[in-house]
Amino acid sequence: VSYSEQLLSHSAYQWFLRPVGWVEFVFHQGKGYLNIAMGNFLVWALTLPALYFSMKSWFRNKNFELGYVIAIFLMSYLPLVFTARSIWVLAAPPVILFAFILSAYAISEMIGRSKISARAVAVYLVMVIILSALMYPMSTMRTLEYSYLKPIAEIYNPHGMETGK
Repeated sequence: VSYSEQLLSHSAYQWFLRPVGWVEFVFHQGKGYLNIAMGNFLVWALTLPALYFSMKSWFRNKNFELGYVIAIFLMSYLPLVFTARSIWVLAAPPVILFAFILSAYAISEMIGRSKISARAVAVYLVMVIILSALMYPMSTMRTLEYSYLKPIAEIYNPHGMETGK
């Protein structure tokens, strides 16, 4: 498997390890437009640590509701991980709900146990908002208009499409 094929892979096991995107190229009146749909990695990156924290908490307390959410997350995610064919990001919505519930639970519990401060969560949320704002042009077909997005555009542009304005 080549580097670009690996980078552009939508394998489900990669969803929480690195940003995974979906790309659409459009040419209109001689100009190229690039739409990149990619989740905010700062949000996705919480999933596996939250799963670990939640499972550790469940083993300690045997909370039925928490165990149910963990089980549903694993039952919706693991079949996608172990599927031999490509799984596209569009298959993620059933998993997202439970990933976010686990993340919210972990953050809430960690604040409650004074393992992290509300200020740290606020800083994290500000970082999420800033990254979302920076990523916004990618989802509005304006990727090629912003020089700071050029490295991302090049990743999803294996054929060397002209990126001039």
